[in-house]
Amino acid sequence: MYPQNLFSIAGIGFNLYIIFYALGVILALPLMFRLARERDIPASNVMPIWIISVAAAGLGGGAISWILGEVFDIVILGISATEWITAVILALAFYLWLLPWARGRVFRYMDVVFPPIALAVVFARIGCFLAGCCYGIPAENSWLAVTFPAGHPTAGIPVHPTQLYEAAGMLVVLALLLVLRKVPAFDGKLVWVFLASYGILRFVVEFYRGHPRPMVGPLSLNQVVCLAFLVIGSLMVLRKSPA
Repeated sequence: MYPQNLFSIAGIGFNLYIIFYALGVILALPLMFRLARERDIPASNVMPIWIISVAAAGLGGGAISWILGEVFDIVILGISATEWITAVILALAFYLWLLPWARGRVFRYMDVVFPPIALAVVFARIGCFLAGCCYGIPAENSWLAVTFPAGHPTAGIPVHPTQLYEAAGMLVVLALLLVLRKVPAFDGKLVWVFLASYGILRFVVEFYRGHPRPMVGPLSLNQVVCLAFLVIGSLMVLRKSPA
């Protein structure tokens, strides 16, 4: 487990959590360029979309996290994937709607964003595992269980590696999106399939997560958001699919 800094640049510390998050963001860009090229989207339009996505994930996701902390009166450490995904969707939809060259084709452009987001989540969750955050509930009888070292809240207790569960699941989602991109369909297909798939994955994984997080009755707030993702994504796929 490496939550401690490995090195620093200009006084800014870098640990494996930050490094893997950054790797996911960086590697998402060439994939976005490739998907844009397949859809005849000019390369000059890709970089602004990537920058808006990164800014929205950090700033917008952080704002949503802060608001939720105030509403639930708890301290939320870090930004949940559901928060920054929501922020990216809202920011990109607004940004693209404002642009003359994208108006009327908003979801055609957003389709090039969500496979890279799936890739970024894979790396983010590996970073979480290496830093020891987003850990699972005790799992003494599971062969998948991991034990974090001294200093971790669960030190010495076998727990579910929920971070790796989500990383593996997102690899499957990424593969699904890359296959579906070749199937002729409607603009926005990859957006809605991503939302429905991630909604299912994260909803299930949340049952095995053990770290403190906002709850809404018996469900975590993330599960409530994921149910919304699943419903919206599924309804849009069914609505747009040919009869």
